[in-house]
Amino acid sequence: MLMFAAAGGFKSASAEDTVLFWAETGANLWPADADGWLAVLSVGRHGARFVDAMDLTDAVAGLRPVENRFFELVERLAEEEESWDWDSGQDFRTETPRDPAFTDPSVLGRQGPR
Repeated sequence: MLMFAAAGGFKSASAEDTVLFWAETGANLWPADADGWLAVLSVGRHGARFVDAMDLTDAVAGLRPVENRFFELVERLAEEEESWDWDSGQDFRTETPRDPAFTDPSVLGRQGPR
């Protein structure tokens, strides 16, 4: 969260952004009205602050497609791993994480920092 707070000075938009951190190790997003959130950080150009109350409906709704895509990736990788011939002596390899369904091809084409 410190990294996101420090990045606020580089924002191009003037509106504040929301950074969420929650203690859910199962990789599942909770409903927006859940009371188990650990921290909500509001980050603007001139600083960041923790907030004790915020309507997270839009933030969680915006993250749902990413959550769904993540679980699709995990399921696909599990199927590939289960069908892998482990007796061949070869290491398990897959190109699935590079599939445009899961990763923007423009990100994969970058060769280091620009």
